[in-house]
Amino acid sequence: MVNQIQTWYLSIPLITRMYLTLSLITSLIVTFDLLTPFHLYLNLEKVLKEYEFWRIITCFLYFDKFGINLIFYVSTFFSLIEIGIFFVHLFAEA
Repeated sequence: MVNQIQTWYLSIPLITRMYLTLSLITSLIVTFDLLTPFHLYLNLEKVLKEYEFWRIITCFLYFDKFGINLIFYVSTFFSLIEIGIFFVHLFAEA
């Protein structure tokens, strides 16, 4: 079972794998109440005046609390974008 999960994880394209991992970590941090979503959203006033630069990145990493929907969404959708299938069908000539 562990080997199958590892094989699946390593078969995900690199950028998607990093994005999935960071999204899962961010979601777990919020799920365990170490941070609230209010610490993660993009607030330009806090970025510029209070130098909270992490908000520029974390606003793209947090979707919802940890769950299977997060794993499915990130691994499927972003993998398709990274390997180009999404754009081939989107911009295909008639």
